[in-house]
Amino acid sequence: MATSNLRHLSIMEGGIFNIRFMENNHISPMTGPKVSYNIKHEDLMDFADRIIRKVKEEERKQQASAKAGLLTRTEVKNLFHVCDSTITKWAAKKYLLPVRVGGKTMFRKDDVQRIIDKRR
Repeated sequence: MATSNLRHLSIMEGGIFNIRFMENNHISPMTGPKVSYNIKHEDLMDFADRIIRKVKEEERKQQASAKAGLLTRTEVKNLFHVCDSTITKWAAKKYLLPVRVGGKTMFRKDDVQRIIDKRR
């Protein structure tokens, strides 16, 4: 099997493989009890590496887009001129809810703006 022909691979319950190949610009499922595939270890590892890279890239994109609408705890403290304990109390009272992103505590800009608007 040539790696360039592999378009889709999923492993279902019981270790059953579901593989689709591109043939004449047509994707067709190739499954069934009498179908078997021989996949070289290198091809499978290459495929797994590509999946891992793609998933990590998607996670980075999601975190970047999420951070665009978020503020750090320090940014919120500086914006309101308050201390850590005030931010903690606000979170406990659900006045300003924290969001965990990659192990960091962040706050939605919309929520912060709502508080600023109420204070005016």
